[in-house]
Amino acid sequence: AALEALSPTPSPLPEVTLYNLQGDATTLKAASSGVTLVNLWATWCPPCRREMPVLEAGQQRYPGVRFILANQGENPHQVRQYLTEGQLHFEHLLLDPHADLGRYAGNRGLPLTLLFDQQGQEVGRHFGPLSDASLHHFLSQHLPGDTP
Repeated sequence: AALEALSPTPSPLPEVTLYNLQGDATTLKAASSGVTLVNLWATWCPPCRREMPVLEAGQQRYPGVRFILANQGENPHQVRQYLTEGQLHFEHLLLDPHADLGRYAGNRGLPLTLLFDQQGQEVGRHFGPLSDASLHHFLSQHLPGDTP
């Protein structure tokens, strides 16, 4: 399973319905734009909590990548409270109340980060928390030209 998570078979963006904190529905495809990083996380997950500042900073460091944070199975109140307490801001934070993305990925652990190219094909996966260096390495393999 670990090897499979590291070398995904290219597959398109899954057809899943996600929700913003106000309860409005969207699809992952509609929320994606160009190269898209999708991070599966939860507030109860210590490694997820450790990587949140890295992902928040990554939004600015990699403007050519759409960062989507997909909370797995928690209610909007829990997520909003965590973000407020941590003074975290994400441009594209969505709720995945039924953990559909986790099922798509065949994953039972968090955090998991998926990367989709401009055509919406999955090109990479990273299981576990990302550091600044591992995020840079993960993205630089899939972005054209020099990355910051």
